[in-house]
Amino acid sequence: AQTMTIAPISPALAYYAATTEASALAQLMAHRLAADADSGAEGFALTEELFSPAHDDVHRVGATVRVLSDGCFGVGRGSVATVSATSGRVRSGYGNPNEILTSRRFDRKEQVLSRGCAPLRASESLPPPRRLNYVVPAHAAWPPAHACAALGLQALCDLVGKIAISREVIAAVSNKNIFHMLTLFINGVKAAGVANSMVVALDEETGAWLKERKFNYYLRPLRSRSGGTGNHETSGLKFKVLIDFLSIGCSVLLSDVDVIWLSNPFPFLYRDTDVEGMSDGWDDPTTYGYEYQGMLRVFARNSGMFFLQATNESLVMMRRLAHRMETEYTWDQTAYNEEQFYPAHGRHGSVGVSSRVMNYFCNLNSKTFFRFLRDDQKLLEGFRPVSVHVNYHPEKPQRMVDLHAYYYQQEKSGIHKWNGGEGSKLGSECKAIAKNGKPDMSRPLLKRVVGQAEWGGIKWLTFAEDGALATPWGAGRWGDATSDNRPDTIFAEFIGQVHLLQFEGDIFHSVRCSDGEKVDGKLAPKTG
Repeated sequence: AQTMTIAPISPALAYYAATTEASALAQLMAHRLAADADSGAEGFALTEELFSPAHDDVHRVGATVRVLSDGCFGVGRGSVATVSATSGRVRSGYGNPNEILTSRRFDRKEQVLSRGCAPLRASESLPPPRRLNYVVPAHAAWPPAHACAALGLQALCDLVGKIAISREVIAAVSNKNIFHMLTLFINGVKAAGVANSMVVALDEETGAWLKERKFNYYLRPLRSRSGGTGNHETSGLKFKVLIDFLSIGCSVLLSDVDVIWLSNPFPFLYRDTDVEGMSDGWDDPTTYGYEYQGMLRVFARNSGMFFLQATNESLVMMRRLAHRMETEYTWDQTAYNEEQFYPAHGRHGSVGVSSRVMNYFCNLNSKTFFRFLRDDQKLLEGFRPVSVHVNYHPEKPQRMVDLHAYYYQQEKSGIHKWNGGEGSKLGSECKAIAKNGKPDMSRPLLKRVVGQAEWGGIKWLTFAEDGALATPWGAGRWGDATSDNRPDTIFAEFIGQVHLLQFEGDIFHSVRCSDGEKVDGKLAPKTG
């Protein structure tokens, strides 16, 4: 996963503008330093308040920061004032950059087990977050008729005016290449009862497909800079699309189509920042940030699922990102994180958004689910997430199907067939089978298999003594696959797929290694 690290801001030389946010920052710093008398903690505390996102019951005041020019505000030999080396301790306990990958600090487990994903209230004794600067004020008519006409967005205004709830919608962006994934996304939002859901169609074919299925859509024909229509080529187009929504004062929960929605997300949003998004992290340090060798390090927030309030700051950020996608060769997620994390410096101005990261158990990435939550019985059975984004694994539609089946149909087995990493557990088991050589005819099972068999009612598969296999679909190989976990089992490999056939007498139950598809069959009676 991508991470970002920033050296601490020096409290020794800092200019505070006379703003509400700067005053609130000073109050928070006084509160923190009263609780931690370590003088070396001041620089990290200031950096955390300015750059770490809000999360759970921790909010940030929303102050923006500019790094002073080292050419004008230097000390010693011209370097910018820095926190002393004594503050460079590793509070987190991680001694090298990759050691964080072993982190398993699930401090929010008891919170979600007892409260679910309901928003938490911050301490009322601390200053509140920055007030949001909405494009269309709450008291104004909405959708704004003048903006809708002037910007040529009447079709979008008509749609969101009909379906939006409190000026908010959830929207996916899709083209004609991923109808199978789009189907799974639509099934998820329908099952979760998200009435204010829609899809932005990037081409007419997708618009027609959605119209046929009577699903809300906004046609916005766009092509990537390269002209390609693949996932990475089109992913950056989302920022241009989001400009349309924000310009008319519509807040958007942007969702990739590989997000499976398990609950209506809107009751679980905090709405105290411009941007509120999920993380690629899996526990407290990786999601919320931690101190590494005196610096602040955070894991990337995922650009495939985030909530944008329709504020002027969000709009500036989307315009900046859309421009970067058109003029730079950069990954959309990298740019999305940079614009939230980088301070103003030199000629670079900050977009000024305030940010919140979602709870890692409530809006999970697929690593968190398949490596940790799935194997924790209390979390799996006693807690329902809001969403799972299948972003870490290549088997996206298959895992989405199994997640939907587990949470909506109480089909418990499907989610357990997958590895925590890539591939299925069965696939790993199949790879370990020795598939060369002749079957050992001294084994009664293998000797009995030689001959013909029906496969799901289709005749015939022919098993030869030398391990050759003839099928209606092409030639292959077969052999012994018996193990302690799978007694009386052979493998059959043909047309590039490996199947495990477990026998009960002359009846066998086959499972395909790649996706777990099951077929029953039986041996033909012996003749002669």
